[in-house]
Amino acid sequence: MKYTPFAVKFLIFLLCTNNLIFAQNTSKKHALIIAIGKYRSKSFGEISSIRDLPLIKNALKNQGFADENIKVLTNKSATKKGIISSFNNLMLDTSVKAGDIVYIHFSSHGVQIMDEDGDESDGLDEAIVPYDAIFSHLEYEKVKSAYLRDDELEKFILKLRNKLGPNGDLLITMDNCFSGTGTKGKTKIQRGNSDPLVPIGWEPNTPNRKIKKEYLFKGNNVNDNKENNLASFVAISATQPDQPDVEIQDPQYKDSEDSTLGPLRLGPLSYAFSKALNDLDTSITYMGLFSKIKLIMHGLLQEGEDQQPDITGNGLNKKLFGGDVIAQKPFFEALKYSNNILTIKGGVFSGLNTGGTVELYPIGTNDPKLFSDKKITSGRIIKCDLYSSQVLIDSKINDERLNSLEIWAFPTKEVYHMKPVNLSLLSSNSNKYKSKYYYAENEVEKIKQGLKKNAFVQFDEPEENLLMVKGDELDSIFIINDGKYFYRKINYSNTGNIKELENVINDYIKYQNLKREFKNDSIDFELKLVPIRKGKPDTTLYNRMISKGNLFFKGDLSDTAVIWISNNNPFPVYFNVIDLAPNGEITPILPSIYTSASELKVEANTSQYWHQESFKIPFNGRYPNGVYGKAIFKVFVSKDKIDIPFLLLGKSKGTGDNIILNGLSKSINELNNLQEADAIDNSDGKAFNVNYSIVE
Repeated sequence: MKYTPFAVKFLIFLLCTNNLIFAQNTSKKHALIIAIGKYRSKSFGEISSIRDLPLIKNALKNQGFADENIKVLTNKSATKKGIISSFNNLMLDTSVKAGDIVYIHFSSHGVQIMDEDGDESDGLDEAIVPYDAIFSHLEYEKVKSAYLRDDELEKFILKLRNKLGPNGDLLITMDNCFSGTGTKGKTKIQRGNSDPLVPIGWEPNTPNRKIKKEYLFKGNNVNDNKENNLASFVAISATQPDQPDVEIQDPQYKDSEDSTLGPLRLGPLSYAFSKALNDLDTSITYMGLFSKIKLIMHGLLQEGEDQQPDITGNGLNKKLFGGDVIAQKPFFEALKYSNNILTIKGGVFSGLNTGGTVELYPIGTNDPKLFSDKKITSGRIIKCDLYSSQVLIDSKINDERLNSLEIWAFPTKEVYHMKPVNLSLLSSNSNKYKSKYYYAENEVEKIKQGLKKNAFVQFDEPEENLLMVKGDELDSIFIINDGKYFYRKINYSNTGNIKELENVINDYIKYQNLKREFKNDSIDFELKLVPIRKGKPDTTLYNRMISKGNLFFKGDLSDTAVIWISNNNPFPVYFNVIDLAPNGEITPILPSIYTSASELKVEANTSQYWHQESFKIPFNGRYPNGVYGKAIFKVFVSKDKIDIPFLLLGKSKGTGDNIILNGLSKSINELNNLQEADAIDNSDGKAFNVNYSIVE
């Protein structure tokens, strides 16, 4: 697991990745393919990288890459010096201009190697293995310079993105591996050593490493202004960071063998990428391409194997090969189909619930309303877990896309099992609160009439949730939560815009929904916010605060904390964290711009501080407008990788994009019958709250 700057994190993905990026259709397309199958040293076994070449090259030609613009570097030519020379030639090539498309592919071995400059929280860089590299713990100092580290790649990538400019696109595909659990059977060939290249005696937690990033909420050093001047990119990984990249047998030659390698083999991502490009709609985005690649790769797996590709980048919703950015409507990926029931990747914490409905469309559909003729069928959600749901298909149909899972599910009706919000309007008749301004009785009645059809709002109830107060210019909404805390200012009195008020209420419902806890005795996972005093986590102070029932941090001082986690299970789990502020704001903590969801895996029976050197959480100025009060660190835990913050905040990689936070259905008749009494299956994980307070 890592805590890395955004640019470095991108390159980490690259080392087990195939990455695709492009620009305008009128742009010129350039490619550099680097394939290393035979190595000078016996440190690295022979792999089938050369057989990936025709797959990649033909796929590019079919997509408009001219043969003379596809450069190839193989085996003996692909030393570290040769690779860097090819990079420099690409930068110096006058035919590569701003606004162009550049594609770079690696098929090779990949390894982890001891970090030399202190920018990796686990003490390991990721590296491409050039032809002339040697693997030796004993001679580490002698052999280390032959590897192409992620830090070196980062510098080149940024230079190239800068050359291509904001209208250009960069694609880097990498079919190799930098870590894993070893080969899966004697007949499997892995594209990378399982062990990291480190000197004798190296320990992962002991190096005296400086960390470049100090605080979580200070933002990315690669600022938005700089990003706006760079070419976009997409990265599609062959594996997760902790998995090996295992070669596949060429499906076209199942019974053929090479005298050296045995069965004819290919890189799994190289094969899936080339096959996916053979049957693509011209309007498909990179996210759609990734979904197809993932399905193809899963179809190649044998029983007991688990190799999961991944995707990252800022061009996921762009059309392939130089297309425009597409407004992608929220969707959920298909996980399994059997007996007329489709399992989709999205559950309670993605805004789904039993009784909701979805429509199924081909992978790559961006807006069902624009492509209604492509609708496959529809279905109703009959079971909802925390992170997945089961959909009963309306009628049995014989469509191969269902069996092959080449579909996306788009929600058409959301059902929220929540109690209505009790809204109080501060009028002159109120004897509980005092204010300079009050709503007149006709104004109160107008607001009530405007919200009459909203099933989520109740008035004049003893238990208040929200208090609306009239102002001289802007009205204010307060959350009633053991006191009165500022929540939101709105412009209702001046405009009479009831929609704005409804949006505030909807946001509060989402906030309340996220506060719900789901226990699971079969998953034992703890998370603590431990205060830092004198530069170190102070467990004594933590225990003292907890014993008094109040974990508090001073918002007007330089209070900081660090996250401590403990996985007490005999199996690994993934965790996510979001912050629910006293004023209803929702902020992603983990994963974030610095940390991918794949890196949030905690091995079995492991307890640790979460990178205490680099991941300090400040509370000074944590919330704007001097907001103090009770807050929550919401913790999500699952046996499978999850990406809750991205799902909730609309920054997802396409799946389940912001269902909860994109607005609620206003025509829910079954609300009062469903509510929270309905059982929710939590077998796929748990969700719990870590309560704390911000005090003056």
